[in-house]
Amino acid sequence: MFTGLVERSLRIRRVATQGAGLRVTTENPYADVVLGESIALNGACLTVAETARDHLVFDLSGETLERTTFGAFAPGRHPEWVHAERALQIGARLGGHFVTGHIDARSTVLAKKRDADGCALRIAFQPNARPWLVEKGSVAVDGVSLTVNALDEVSFALWLVPHTLAVTQLGHLAPEMDVNVEYDMLGKYASQAAHLRG
Repeated sequence: MFTGLVERSLRIRRVATQGAGLRVTTENPYADVVLGESIALNGACLTVAETARDHLVFDLSGETLERTTFGAFAPGRHPEWVHAERALQIGARLGGHFVTGHIDARSTVLAKKRDADGCALRIAFQPNARPWLVEKGSVAVDGVSLTVNALDEVSFALWLVPHTLAVTQLGHLAPEMDVNVEYDMLGKYASQAAHLRG
């Protein structure tokens, strides 16, 4: 379980093919990461497959590649940085919202407008996701907990404050780029319960 409060960005050192999946190597800024630990990279909960003083290795399955922006990664073709968040500790402050690290969709940035006060983004959503989106509700984009400012029939709008732009990679997004989206877990359970009651 995560909060959507990105702790840092990790530099990707290497991407290699591995069967139907990928093996991604990042830098390791942590002193206490252990083998098998869960870390969310760009919002996707991944398992540490190898750890050393200067690097971490994550194995990504074909399912992960199909559902996330990691599907566009290849040896020599990938972003320089990914967001990283270690799993929530019991008793820690929950500053964002409950994020599982299970990506619902790979969605496309439709529009971006930046000014001195921050940055507005509009992101497409899939038709089946409409019940999970609520104005002023929560959504995780590339692992970052954000507030839905407005909705229309095909997209949701977000506002990125200067702090978010300073500590994440979201300011580098541009129209037609894809992002990992995880809709609010509470909204998904509520929607399913209502559907089952019929």
